[in-house]
Amino acid sequence: MDRVVVVAAGAPGDAQPGKDLTDLGDEVLPLPDAQVVQVLVAAGPAAAAKKKPVSVAVGSYHTCALKPSGAIECWGYESGYGETESPGGKFRAVSAGYYDTCAIRGDKRVECWGDPTTGQLDAPGGRFKAISAGAEFTCGIKTNERVDCWGENDEGESQPPGGKFVSVNAGDNHACGLRTNGKVACWGRNTSGESSPPGGKFESVTVGEYQSCGVRKNGEGLCWGSNDYGEKDIGGGRFEQLAGGFLFTCALEASGYPACTGHNTYDIQTTPGSRFKSVRSFAYSDHACGVLKSGGIDCWGRDDYGQTDVPANLR
Repeated sequence: MDRVVVVAAGAPGDAQPGKDLTDLGDEVLPLPDAQVVQVLVAAGPAAAAKKKPVSVAVGSYHTCALKPSGAIECWGYESGYGETESPGGKFRAVSAGYYDTCAIRGDKRVECWGDPTTGQLDAPGGRFKAISAGAEFTCGIKTNERVDCWGENDEGESQPPGGKFVSVNAGDNHACGLRTNGKVACWGRNTSGESSPPGGKFESVTVGEYQSCGVRKNGEGLCWGSNDYGEKDIGGGRFEQLAGGFLFTCALEASGYPACTGHNTYDIQTTPGSRFKSVRSFAYSDHACGVLKSGGIDCWGRDDYGQTDVPANLR
């Protein structure tokens, strides 16, 4: 049967950023100075094409994906705490930790599930715009751009600095965030200098186990902290993104191809020969995943719990 595409009146500026319309049966598109029009599109391969995942989140031994519908699907190790048993409903973002997972619901409130032993599931009230699950603590950015963290605090990892942030990345015992002025702030464990960022402005920041890395405004990649396994040796060139893992770092090059350096016990350096839109890992993880340019998800590295076995509907 034919499919109806609804073209809605209104200026492009009327569109709401972050509003998920992909769960609707029809497509909704803004069109300036137009009346609502129904356009018949013949059913066929394009109409039947599956919707691709929005993002992927890497935990220690499990992986989760956010679907266009707002639903979350997880796979990999199930510790008995239920970290892969995502609740129903629609979400805006998801982040996987050690034995837990946290996500932002459609109403911008945080919900976490999995291991509750250190309080990492006890999300505070209020509305959030970003979330990052660490090993046994979690951090998020509220809609007022302030960072809030909860859970384990043995080394100050749940005590973020004041000020406004655009992103945050929680690791094992430390975290880093990107301020609205482009500068990086880190807190928590600092035994290898992982929480002592350099000056200057950055576009993004990530944390590994004992290292932290960022991409500067000009695309230059820079890491600080431990380099015992070569995890800081990302090389030159220009990067779209960096992702810290357990004693390794993966870089998404400007070409779209990933390259990883550092600890290689689980062949993390053997990356897929495909182009990616984004790449993710976790400070206490031996695997990495990313969203392909073609729209699906691919993963590599450690797979003894099926954490890199992407479900067929998400490939």
